[in-house]
Amino acid sequence: KFLSLAGIMEKLCSFNVDKDTFCVCCGSDILLTGHESTLKVWTPEGHPLQSVLTPVCGDITSIRFSPRHSCQVAYSVDRSVVICDTRNWSKVLHHFSFNKEEINEIDFHQNGNFVSACDDAGEIKIIDLASNHVFKTLEGHDNICSSAKFHPRKLWQVISGGLDCKVVRWNFNNGQPLCSLNSQEFEGTATVQLVNPPLVHSLDIEKEMLFVGCGLENGYISVVDVSKKKTKVVLCGKVHAAGVSQVCFSNGGKAKSLLFSGGNDKKIAMSKVCVEERSQLKTCFEFDHGSKINWLSIYNDKVYVADQTTFVSVYCVL
Repeated sequence: KFLSLAGIMEKLCSFNVDKDTFCVCCGSDILLTGHESTLKVWTPEGHPLQSVLTPVCGDITSIRFSPRHSCQVAYSVDRSVVICDTRNWSKVLHHFSFNKEEINEIDFHQNGNFVSACDDAGEIKIIDLASNHVFKTLEGHDNICSSAKFHPRKLWQVISGGLDCKVVRWNFNNGQPLCSLNSQEFEGTATVQLVNPPLVHSLDIEKEMLFVGCGLENGYISVVDVSKKKTKVVLCGKVHAAGVSQVCFSNGGKAKSLLFSGGNDKKIAMSKVCVEERSQLKTCFEFDHGSKINWLSIYNDKVYVADQTTFVSVYCVL
């Protein structure tokens, strides 16, 4: 049954995955969900295809499709990065265990030749898939590094965020930070930082305007401009009543340049990123999802939501 949400989105379906779901990722013809020691494969409509046991025990915390090799998928489980072939799930192409602590997020380089893995030790491992070795270890966070993404245009840059309230722009070729921003100094966050500090939980990058959305523990979302040499905050706004666990740009389709976010207030919000609005981030739509959000993934105007139930929900942007 379709549920219309103010004529802006529709809830298409929810399907039971029978396990706690920590992350979700949709590609051209399959949907992947990450669980404790199990990767589940579905059709985009939620029909089960296969369950894959991980080579090591632990929670799958992040999943990514290779941008260059459509049959390759990477996922993180405990301190390992595993890369599989979607044509033969029993075939593990790579299994790396370079991180000291549990990995929080992985990302593929746009050329498909590097994978980044940020962890609870505050480090980011840049893994070279050609040599099967660590290319660089980025050390600049004083606490857990929760999120790290490759810059979509600058081939040697990474953007990361952590529970030390830092957003760092890196040159991973030499392993040095280019710029470090303190989220405690972002506009609007100073008055609440002692009670509810703006820890950085999630990052995502808009691929055309090159804006980085930063989901913070205090319910704010900040938008950082990484299009030029100078890195600066251009927008900031209170979007959620509790911590922002996920931010995700649509990067195309009907919802182009819209920033979706999910929070511990059980809400999903849609914000328009427009620098002409001066410094205030505008929320154009929000609704109560009913459970705290673990992960958001957007593909072809569909928003896939993993939460703290055993169900995955699918919404469509109208």
